[in-house]
Amino acid sequence: MHIFVPIGFLITLPLQNAEKSLIRAMDCKENLLGPWDPEVSHILCRLGVLYIELNQFNDAEACFERALAIREEKLGPYHSRVAQTLKHMITLYEMIELYDKAIDYGLRAMNVTIKNFGENHDHGMIQSSLVFPSQAHFSPNY
Repeated sequence: MHIFVPIGFLITLPLQNAEKSLIRAMDCKENLLGPWDPEVSHILCRLGVLYIELNQFNDAEACFERALAIREEKLGPYHSRVAQTLKHMITLYEMIELYDKAIDYGLRAMNVTIKNFGENHDHGMIQSSLVFPSQAHFSPNY
């Protein structure tokens, strides 16, 4: 069973209302699917991105760390959703100028990419978007 909360709807609400809506959606998913379901990690990533917009960086970090733990446990360490979560963490750490952490997560994300696409894959665009995601133009897939 999937509970769908359209992000376009949330964007039109004031950010605090979006936070309340996301927390409510996460609570519903946790109650229906359990706290370690990958669907919960999806909401956590959305909530983390929102917290970045609100400059609530500690809250964003907590959301991304929990989402990463869920995704690595349930989907495996080389799943594309793990790489997406790592990209969010890179953005966060870049914004708060914790560049060593951003680089560490960038290297982890590159390992996921190499595992999925191989050593001979053209990593140029992928590298730049993983190491400096705030400078890349991509839409977050949560």
